[in-house]
Amino acid sequence: MTIIGTRNERTEILLNNYLDNEFKKMLLPLNIMHNFIFFPKFKIMNNFITPNNTYQNMIAVFGFAIYLIPFTIKYFMSVRTSSDYIYNFFDLMFYAYGIGTNCLISALQTNSNVNLVLSLSKTHHQQIFKINLRRITTWNWIYIVSCITLYFSNALYITIEARNLDNLVACVCIYILICIDINMVYAIRILQVIRMQLENWILEFESPEVAKSIDINENIWNKRFQMYVDIQETFTIYKKVHQIQVISFMSVSSLIFENRL
Repeated sequence: MTIIGTRNERTEILLNNYLDNEFKKMLLPLNIMHNFIFFPKFKIMNNFITPNNTYQNMIAVFGFAIYLIPFTIKYFMSVRTSSDYIYNFFDLMFYAYGIGTNCLISALQTNSNVNLVLSLSKTHHQQIFKINLRRITTWNWIYIVSCITLYFSNALYITIEARNLDNLVACVCIYILICIDINMVYAIRILQVIRMQLENWILEFESPEVAKSIDINENIWNKRFQMYVDIQETFTIYKKVHQIQVISFMSVSSLIFENRL
């Protein structure tokens, strides 16, 4: 066990919480955006990954409260009749559910998020055929930049075309909804890494050299089997963390699509 931290904070970190530079760089674009939208999932310092502390969880709760303000304003501005009241109330609740889910994942599932990353890192270092982390890192940056560009271009266009206060409030809500898409990008990219690790595990068994080694050395067979168990455990953690998020994303996406019809 090692101790790192500043003068005001000392954090105990297990040595197996260490991430190498390549894995850290792969997470960098995703981690930056999570902090930018006030929903950090974990903390990486000096290549050690740790769960969120109380301060970071408060940031997530603060972000959730701030994000709800424009949607609440939009709700009261949209209520003009009794039928509007019912429809817009459920509208507000669905958006609150979607944004709140991301807040809960950041605050309550922070340990699971750390375990998920550590499990991915462990499998990566055990595999003979390793995934190309540099390529994944490049695509992570591309996805994040593309998501930001599309969202802000759309919001900027609406801002320019806005003729009244209702449109301006709607524009702010569009800016805020990026937090849901950023979290879905993270979920998709992590699932992609799990899939690639499983494919490489299969390739290792199809490799004649590895198959020959397994026939000779029973210990290698046990390690290959344990690696498969580790990949299964990684996916179990992934499902635990992101299952509710995917459901909330589909709910909010359906609501947005309905509003555009």
